[in-house]
Amino acid sequence: MSTINNNGNSKITKSDKNKLKNKQKINTNKGLSIKNIEIKKRKIFKPILSNPYINDPIFKNFKFIDKSIQDDLIGLLFANGSILHRVGIINLTKEENKSKKSVIDSKETRSEQEKNEEEEDLSYVNYGFNKCNKLLEDQIKLIKQNKINKNDKKFLKYLFICKQDLKFNENNSNLMIKHLPTLCYLSNVKLIQLPKESNLKISKILNTKNSIEFLLLSNGGIDNVLKSFIESTIVDDDDKDSDDTTTNYLTDWNYKKVDVKFLLTSQPIIKKDKNANNKNK
Repeated sequence: MSTINNNGNSKITKSDKNKLKNKQKINTNKGLSIKNIEIKKRKIFKPILSNPYINDPIFKNFKFIDKSIQDDLIGLLFANGSILHRVGIINLTKEENKSKKSVIDSKETRSEQEKNEEEEDLSYVNYGFNKCNKLLEDQIKLIKQNKINKNDKKFLKYLFICKQDLKFNENNSNLMIKHLPTLCYLSNVKLIQLPKESNLKISKILNTKNSIEFLLLSNGGIDNVLKSFIESTIVDDDDKDSDDTTTNYLTDWNYKKVDVKFLLTSQPIIKKDKNANNKNK
């Protein structure tokens, strides 16, 4: 209750102050209702940027390969004595050694030269999406630094992809492979599609538990017959003598319209709390 002082002015008591605070709290709680929160939003257009270089002629898309050529390629890849066949035997031997209860390691009966040959064969064959991407990125860095020879046995040469066997969903869209033509172009690696169900065949010959959709071979794992077949049937003639590491969009600037799309969405309107700022000060 308010009182009147000697000057004739009303004086606010402590109880009046408490009532006023409670009233302010009630009004504040009303503003936090779901209905009021939904109202305090504004519609905005969010720009979505796509890759402006995806359709550039210097970056090639997945090259179409005739079915008969793909079948012949599979035959060469899976032939007895091929690098995949040898690595498959190594993987199988390792699995058998793990399952054996005997302490004796079968590798002890082999010579040091045979062990080195096994490790060398394993280094020429790489598979798996993440591993292949990492190796391609590393090769791009080495090329830019002039620290790698294209004729070196460890130089990555061909990336085989089982595109038709990839299963896409909400968390795993086709965007995950859209960059591969560009990545292979910059790393001087040829991107080759394999026919449907090749992932299971690769897994079988390599004796792995999981299917393999990405297979990366180095120069050391490619015999002359396979290399000759690929270069005569799959690799373009104009690519043989060209420098695949040239990035025209970096050396010869040619601006083009960026493909931007707009997505209609909403954004909450948040008011700044002045009292909180004053307290921080």
